[in-house]
Amino acid sequence: MKISVGKRQLLGSASLLVPKGEVVKLEFPAKEWMVMLHIVFEDDEADPGSTFYLEVRDDYAIIRIVNWNKITPMGIDEPIKFGEHDGNILEMIFTGNRIGSANHLDIQFFLTEAASAA
Repeated sequence: MKISVGKRQLLGSASLLVPKGEVVKLEFPAKEWMVMLHIVFEDDEADPGSTFYLEVRDDYAIIRIVNWNKITPMGIDEPIKFGEHDGNILEMIFTGNRIGSANHLDIQFFLTEAASAA
């Protein structure tokens, strides 16, 4: 099955329930690029605001999602650029909430090929 949203091709989609304290590790191909991503959920008692951080390491990236501890869904409402390789743009969008002590995450990854991006 091939799915496109606008000029973006859906590379992968996941709906996850992540037990408290556990790390999600994703790996998938985007053309010739092997994308490796870790997702970490953190609670910050000192700052009750919800946010996320994208950090790049040597051979993988980390998304730190902070204060995902609400029943009300949170996330980003527009795809954000996650990376670029040979003119191809990788984007992601996600949403989720906390269910008891488990983190619920829906995440999608898209690729816009260089020829389509122009």
